[in-house]
Amino acid sequence: MQNSVTYTIIIDLVQDTWLGNVASDTTKRQQLVDAVLSSDRLTSTFGYERAFAKQRLNYNQANVVRNSNTRVTITVPQFATYALVAHGSETISAQALPASTVTSGVLVNLRSGATSVSILGRTASFSGTFFSLTPKLDDDLRSAKTFNISVTLVAEQWADDVISNPVTRQAVVDALLHSNQAQTVPGYENAWQKMTRNFNASFMNLTNGNLTLHITIPQFSDYISGREKAYWNSNELISALDVPAVAIKGDFAISAARMFSGVTSVAVNPRSVRFTGSFFVESGKNAEDIQNAVEWTIYVDLYRETWQNDIATSDVLRQTLVDHVLRSDHSRTEARYELAWP
Repeated sequence: MQNSVTYTIIIDLVQDTWLGNVASDTTKRQQLVDAVLSSDRLTSTFGYERAFAKQRLNYNQANVVRNSNTRVTITVPQFATYALVAHGSETISAQALPASTVTSGVLVNLRSGATSVSILGRTASFSGTFFSLTPKLDDDLRSAKTFNISVTLVAEQWADDVISNPVTRQAVVDALLHSNQAQTVPGYENAWQKMTRNFNASFMNLTNGNLTLHITIPQFSDYISGREKAYWNSNELISALDVPAVAIKGDFAISAARMFSGVTSVAVNPRSVRFTGSFFVESGKNAEDIQNAVEWTIYVDLYRETWQNDIATSDVLRQTLVDHVLRSDHSRTEARYELAWP
């Protein structure tokens, strides 16, 4: 309904004739169109505010022609703003012709020929393990675990080259796995947008007769690596935007706002460590500070992560933690550092 294709309905009367002004009179023309193009959905129904009942209002005279005393042709033009809701449909069917449109002045109820058509809403249905109401952590992306997304189309098909064509493939990935943070934003230089550049075709496949596209989210071991500490708590939202027209066989994109079903986004939060206490200070310390009887504290708070239960009691874990938190930039094998920090 949205593209430039037009359709025609030819109505031939038997044992009656059309009024001479059935097409030119605004009221009669609209009564005829409302009867012939009757929808089973009301504009007051959620998701159908821009469906057929809305589109046929104030029907243009150019689209109704009285060809003869017994024939009228109705053209169904492009309805660029036509829209349904996800998994929505409506049936357009011809009802009895109004008495006000025919010479006899009597309702024409008997009909023959095809008198109805169903319209399906092109829908993208999302499933899989990646999109979730529960946020993911940077560790989820950096670890060896993988996630997946399956996008099944209704009343539409994926383009044959959606995977094989690198341009089309990347367009799909950029649209369906879109981050709200660009790679150029400080702190996101090694975040999602960089990880999904030049997406490998081996992580995608089609099933169900080009109806279902499967995308595997591989391990991104370098996700947010090298992030400056100023951005320790910066997260990003990965969400699906409109299915691009280049990726499907239809002419227009599938709207994320109206025609998606399922969960279509996930937040990715960084696990973070916050250090406080009296030991780490910008002013530095001298050798005497370390030698005297003063004790210093370091508080290490984890965000979106928890310590192992035996982090303090296990000799191995405790020493590993200390080695990482109190790492020196000099080795004991260096001259004059044999008795230094290491």
